[in-house]
Amino acid sequence: MKTMKLAILPVLMLLSACTTTLNAETDYSVDYDFTSVKTYNIVGDVSVENPMLSDINRDRINNAIAANLNSKGFATSVEKDADVKIQYFVFTKDRTQVTTIPMSVVANCYRCRYRTIGTASTVDVRQYTEGTLIVDVIDNKTAKTVWRSSLSQRIKNYDNAKERDEAVRLIIEAIFKEFPPQVTAVE
Repeated sequence: MKTMKLAILPVLMLLSACTTTLNAETDYSVDYDFTSVKTYNIVGDVSVENPMLSDINRDRINNAIAANLNSKGFATSVEKDADVKIQYFVFTKDRTQVTTIPMSVVANCYRCRYRTIGTASTVDVRQYTEGTLIVDVIDNKTAKTVWRSSLSQRIKNYDNAKERDEAVRLIIEAIFKEFPPQVTAVE
């Protein structure tokens, strides 16, 4: 079973970007001046180097992050000169979904058409793997995380590279939806 999961997991088939709306959880430092951020550098998962994440999927994530941030007016920079570093982590977790479906037991009787004589239920148990992508924005001067967003979804298989690229683009779009945050000055 483990071997099968490893074969299925070129991990950014990761989050299912099907017809459901992708909602990321986001947190940030309210004291940080996000208006000063003009440049970024994607360091990815270099501190962890998750063996489950292929170089192909790293490139997909990196390209999607760069496209998203560039469309918002940020510029890429070398790591030592960037205002912020973008770091991410990918992990998976085995899950079980249990669904109980109630049913009425109906019998045909002589005087009435049908009569409920009791209830029963069916239990449906499904195993699946959930993938989570966490993205941190780290201030390059202080080395502190100033913004974090994560998204968890059931892992889905895709038919081709184009579908995978689109799924990753949608995931990154959801994760960076609230970046930069609109922070009002605290007086």
